[in-house]
Amino acid sequence: MSFGIEKLFDGRPNVLDPDEVAAILRLSVQTVRRELRSGGLPGFRIGTGKNTSWRVPTASLSTT
Repeated sequence: MSFGIEKLFDGRPNVLDPDEVAAILRLSVQTVRRELRSGGLPGFRIGTGKNTSWRVPTASLSTT
């Protein structure tokens, strides 16, 4: 019986916010946001102006 990284995402939505990603990867939220801005972590922004926030597809985490 093998346990892949996909087990971490059981019951989670298809996209995660930086806080959730940081908890899963055991990184600081600042590091996750820095990686998102630099393109080191695949993600996308939602919202406009100052009300934007990052989302990370769970599928992109299983390939990092």
